[in-house]
Amino acid sequence: MGSILEKINRFYRLGGVRSTAMENERLKDEISNVSHELKAPLATITEALSLLSEGSLGALSEKQKKFLDLSIQNARRLNRLINGLLDSACRENSKPSIKRSLFSITDTARTIMDSLDMIAKNKGIALEGVIPDKKIEIWGDPDKLNQVISNLVHNAIKYNRPTGKVQVSLEERDNSVNISVSDTGMGIPKDDLGKVFDRFYRVKRSDTAAIPGTGLGLSIVKDIVNMHKGAISVESEINSGSKFTVALPKNLRK
Repeated sequence: MGSILEKINRFYRLGGVRSTAMENERLKDEISNVSHELKAPLATITEALSLLSEGSLGALSEKQKKFLDLSIQNARRLNRLINGLLDSACRENSKPSIKRSLFSITDTARTIMDSLDMIAKNKGIALEGVIPDKKIEIWGDPDKLNQVISNLVHNAIKYNRPTGKVQVSLEERDNSVNISVSDTGMGIPKDDLGKVFDRFYRVKRSDTAAIPGTGLGLSIVKDIVNMHKGAISVESEINSGSKFTVALPKNLRK
């Protein structure tokens, strides 16, 4: 994984599609290799999960099948995201694009919470949702916005403390939807708040040094939110927790 991240880091450090023609061709070759390194094991994982879900290796309980099917959905979504990311990175003079469709943001939030609930429970963390019962539909890219919420919830679990709490809230307004993810974790130093969305930036604290991460997640989240003409903000206090809020327009048809 280290070599993959080094290649991606080098791509952005040299300017990606803004490099010279020779650099661009070489970088395209490297990114193609990255694609293979990521997608080959992912395909194996997806196939193995599918075999398990189909009962090829023995009967499953309803709960076991539910979690396997969620894992398969996420593996396939990750494959689509890799394709989209690499395709965008390799197109010369390309602009970020999204695939707009009408979908339920409430269903998306609930599915994400279901898929991450076991991870939270294994750390002794309570994952709570404050999500309206009614279906709230918005125009946007379902896969990319799934990635936004998943990343924020996963971070809230990862950087939390044992027996802590993560709350996912969704609030509908006249023309927009606010999605908030708050935790009771380590918090972010005030000097770092303006940098957490920078590419490859990680907060330098002794209690987070051992937690694996690339510093890419929040920068990708911000890019996706910007593609949707939305906004993202963060509030945090050391040893009290953090709260990330995403505001999205409901009717992004153009």
